[in-house]
Amino acid sequence: MKTFYCHAPRALALLALFALSSCAGRGITPAGDLAAEAEGVWHVEGDGRKFDLVIFPGGQCVGTSRQGPRRVEGLRGFWRTGAQEITVIFEEGSSLVIRRRGELWVARQPALDGRPQKWNYTLTPVTAPDADFIGVWRLNPEPDAAFLYVNLESGGVCHSSLNPTRPGRWSVVGGAARCVWPDGWIDVISRTDRGYRKESLPPGGDSQNIADTSIALHVGADAFEFLP
Repeated sequence: MKTFYCHAPRALALLALFALSSCAGRGITPAGDLAAEAEGVWHVEGDGRKFDLVIFPGGQCVGTSRQGPRRVEGLRGFWRTGAQEITVIFEEGSSLVIRRRGELWVARQPALDGRPQKWNYTLTPVTAPDADFIGVWRLNPEPDAAFLYVNLESGGVCHSSLNPTRPGRWSVVGGAARCVWPDGWIDVISRTDRGYRKESLPPGGDSQNIADTSIALHVGADAFEFLP
């Protein structure tokens, strides 16, 4: 089970987030054609921002964009459907309303004062094989007991919580996500019969010299856990 730290600055957003999460905990999930269309990976652009949004079955979602020291961990949130729209509420209080307009998907951020906002975000679906790996991955704990996170974005950019200011490049090779870091080290995330795992290879990528192996958890695929 993944840990979900809640620090939402807006009281209404916090209440809504708890409401959505409690529904997910009881197995109440978005339903209907709109929900089926929404599930998957989306590249979002607008207001000078670019990020990926992973919408999981069951009502949870993760955004790859986050400000501050925990940027690599992404944004955890919940989503629901209603009135031909999809509402996404993230842990830090921000939200998106998503709607299909013909063949296009657009989104806006609701205004706190209730005034109508422009549909100034566009969403583009991301397909396999990249879509299988885009998002946030929780890996092995470091010596200080903090978990290592890797953030895989569409377009081939990846970030690690070990050094979030030095991005690497990733691609799907042989059905696995291969992350190459600036120092030459390589992380490979692959599917096994028991889930996903991560293998770390030293510079040169010698698959016979695996330096580290750990479970890889796709953040959002399992239920979040609220902590006070």
